[in-house]
Amino acid sequence: MRMKIYARIDKNIRTHKKYCDDRILIGNVLLDDGYYEVEKPDGTDLVIAVADGVGGRPDGWRAASLSLQGLTVLNDSGIVDKQTVLETVAAVNDELLRRSGVPGMASTLSFLKMADRTATLFHLGDTRIYSLSSIQGYTVFRAVTSDQNRLAALRCGDDADPEEIKRSAPDWDHITAYMGMATKELREEAMIVENLPLTGSFLFTSDGVHDYVPEAALRELLAAESDHRKKIEDVMALAREHGSADDQSVILLRAEG
Repeated sequence: MRMKIYARIDKNIRTHKKYCDDRILIGNVLLDDGYYEVEKPDGTDLVIAVADGVGGRPDGWRAASLSLQGLTVLNDSGIVDKQTVLETVAAVNDELLRRSGVPGMASTLSFLKMADRTATLFHLGDTRIYSLSSIQGYTVFRAVTSDQNRLAALRCGDDADPEEIKRSAPDWDHITAYMGMATKELREEAMIVENLPLTGSFLFTSDGVHDYVPEAALRELLAAESDHRKKIEDVMALAREHGSADDQSVILLRAEG
């Protein structure tokens, strides 16, 4: 089974900030801008991750970079068990807290640690990972992460109208779990899933994408008869058309063969 990985980061040009706060990690390759693709052979053992430095906090880009750089120790390690992945992230967080020259540095973190035909998923914050698979002839597209932000906390169930909450709670997008929080709290809040089958496709996005593109539109764009680079570029273009004023990250991971 081969893995084909397509990734792109765009800094939002509507803002005048110096750095893009999003970062992507593919194995040992750290991206802060532009497009990247690579094919990996069967049995690939690596990390694929997206991080979004928290807007409104100082040096968000640095927090995102440090969070991802620390994960490279998992490449070619054979590590997939939940506890070891958590301990690795906790150590990265301790180092982030130690090295942060500015109080309040923070970043989301969502990644898959791949090994052979399964993966361990780790998640903090509101970056997302979706899966697209075929089950008994039906195409299933779903988020495999859950947002950890004020909106999710305020919804308290699927019956609440998210658009009404957004209108009544200006801080709806403030994240409640992140790299840079106390490590004890991180251990309690982290979402970790073991033995996730590496079948079909996985889509990673930052909130500059999924806050502006409905899941139905994401599914339609991924199912389109176009090359995979164009698919992720179309996703990002649609987010901008819908008013995104944030940095954008997209990774498309496809398992083939």
